[in-house]
Amino acid sequence: MGKEETTKIKAASTPFDRSDADLILRTSDGVYFRVDTHLLKLASSVFEDMFMISTHPPLTSSAESVSSESSLPIVQVTENSTIFDIVLRIIYPVSTPKITDWGTICDVLEVGSKYQMEAVATQMGSELSMHLLTKSPKLKVYAIACQFQLENVAREAATTGTPRTHAQILKDLEEKVISGDVSRMTAGQLFRFIWYHEHSSQPDMIKEGSDYTFTYKGEYNGIKPINSLPDRDHVVSLDIDSDIFSSNKAEIILRTCDQQDFPSHCLILTIHSPVLLEMLSSTSPDSFTNDLAGPGVLEVPEDSSTISLILKIIYCIPLPAALLCRIDTLSRTVQALKKYKMDRMVERAKMLFLDESKVHPLEAYFVSIACGWEEEAVKNARYLLFHNSINGFYVTQMEKSSAMAYQRLLAYHSYFLEQVQSNIPNSVQANGSELDVVSAVMLHWNSNNFPALFDEIRANRYMSVQSNQVDTEAFFFKPIKETFKEFRDKVKTLRDNIGDIKLNDIMAV
Repeated sequence: MGKEETTKIKAASTPFDRSDADLILRTSDGVYFRVDTHLLKLASSVFEDMFMISTHPPLTSSAESVSSESSLPIVQVTENSTIFDIVLRIIYPVSTPKITDWGTICDVLEVGSKYQMEAVATQMGSELSMHLLTKSPKLKVYAIACQFQLENVAREAATTGTPRTHAQILKDLEEKVISGDVSRMTAGQLFRFIWYHEHSSQPDMIKEGSDYTFTYKGEYNGIKPINSLPDRDHVVSLDIDSDIFSSNKAEIILRTCDQQDFPSHCLILTIHSPVLLEMLSSTSPDSFTNDLAGPGVLEVPEDSSTISLILKIIYCIPLPAALLCRIDTLSRTVQALKKYKMDRMVERAKMLFLDESKVHPLEAYFVSIACGWEEEAVKNARYLLFHNSINGFYVTQMEKSSAMAYQRLLAYHSYFLEQVQSNIPNSVQANGSELDVVSAVMLHWNSNNFPALFDEIRANRYMSVQSNQVDTEAFFFKPIKETFKEFRDKVKTLRDNIGDIKLNDIMAV
């Protein structure tokens, strides 16, 4: 490197300018950090793995050096020098800077997560906790802690201070200082924050050492954090065992990225997908992977669960109901169907899903958003209006859904309930008995079997009545029947006029 070029190099400040360094990290803004690889390996499993692959760290394409006297390997990093300086000071035996800015904390946590630096997560977790001692919004701290799986910080943010009401939390979520952080959480994480504040009188439910975690996130692993609805997001077999897929009848084998083979038929695949037609037409048989004299093998980037579901849809093989509400599998499958331009199969998948969604609208709401089916999500949100309360119900689809989708649903439902409560009385009297109108109408709005309905209402204590007053028909069925029908019609009218939930800006692409 020439003398003129050497003067243009921006060196980092002490201690990242030492002459005994054995590696240079170059940031996105062109600052050179001279570092010790031994410290990097101790602090980061990512750097440790990188250095294990080769005796020397990877060079940049130009294999630059800092000066003509020193020729060190250079590793380009995507972060800027301000953030990387903080990260390195945390893992080096030097004074650690105090960070209070929200954006900087998040940026440093991003780097710590990317390079798997536990010390960075611990230090930034402590900085986040310090915000709980100020007037900073606890929900903001909680959201950031959830994004980076800082369970202790999330637990502290959720459980300290005065419990918030459901209405207060919904209002907090709309505040400008918090609204930008809602997307950091999953719907499940937001659910657990709200649930705790509504059940803060039962602290044993989330005591240390229990399975309950605020930041729970990821694949189904047996942990059921407050399961109010039947758990249907369990592992479902995707094996194709039909005889039509036997290898001796197949013309092509689709080999997935996890090395699973699916014998298939070229005619069926190409009829449904112009993309596969082009792939098979433009590729000579000799270019396929060939197993002995058997069918050719076409390698595809999708995993076995996705290809299995695609083939079941194409070949009209019955699907387990629970499978149609698995966000991870169904959303990946829909994306793959779109990629292969199987438009009719996308509609078929949607129709199969819609049949199931009528029975499980809360699950269906989250799945619809994940698949980019806005119309279906809106329909399910509207159907859920006829539930007296949804904020206490949990489904595992929440773990793979954005908190913004859950927030919109809660706000939409809350607004509707406000309209109901302002247009019909909370209760009505009849012959000394009182009917809880809102609960009765919301839970039984579609019932026309009035005698059975009112027996159920009384049994569930939506109506107060003395135990010796047993003549249901004479005592309160006749005087309240018309009143109930009138209020039910009012609620239906309110629902029809409320408008649609706004989801277009949070739909999956």
